[in-house]
Amino acid sequence: MKRCSVIALLSVRLVLAADPFVGTWEPNPAKWKSDAPPDNAYRTLTIKWQADGQDHYRTTQYTPDGKHRMGSDGKPTPDLDHFFDRKQHTRGTATVIGQRLSESNLKETIMGPKGTVHIEYSISADGKTLTQTVNGNGNDTGRPLDEVLVYEKQ
Repeated sequence: MKRCSVIALLSVRLVLAADPFVGTWEPNPAKWKSDAPPDNAYRTLTIKWQADGQDHYRTTQYTPDGKHRMGSDGKPTPDLDHFFDRKQHTRGTATVIGQRLSESNLKETIMGPKGTVHIEYSISADGKTLTQTVNGNGNDTGRPLDEVLVYEKQ
């Protein structure tokens, strides 16, 4: 009987220990450090993070009217898979290696044909702010990147 109580208690703790990244995040461009123009649609995209297994997340981008973001081909942009298991994964023409630095800090290195991007994702202590720090050179464009993007949990 004692063993069942311990297992039940551990199960309850796992359910209550919510992943700080999971949820819907709206941009707060007033706090951004980015060279993207103020009218860039990128600054308006809401991002939904979903857990999809151990150290695996899927993100979906939405426009301000709540619709799935559309690509230049007129089709919805695909959800992005993020793996933080320290292994190499392929995303389009890029190789991505992600690692979990702590419960509230993740890091991705994205190596593409024209550059390497380092992205760190950090959740604030109160769990209400997601800060995305981007450095390197655009993997598809080669453009130098030095950005800080801030999102607020909804």
